Amino acid sequence: MQIQEEFLRTIESILKENVNSHSQSHDTSSIVTNIDHDKYEVQIDGNYYWVKNGVGVNLNVGDHVWVHIPNGNMNEMFIMAKK
Repeated sequence: MQIQEEFLRTIESILKENVNSHSQSHDTSSIVTNIDHDKYEVQIDGNYYWVKNGVGVNLNVGDHVWVHIPNGNMNEMFIMAKK
């Protein structure tokens, strides 16, 4: 019985860590590094991503922006504000 309880606590702990680290939305600052039609390239943590402009204002290369990452999903991120 004690081994089963420890096993279940371990699984619960692993699941909580994964859910908490991957399902939280967060914002990060970045700089527009390139523009291609309606997509903007930004650098986050040393990686470059193409994102959509959710601000509705014209952005230029070099503009400082806030990028929103919903539920930790890098494929869904978008520019949410100009700094």
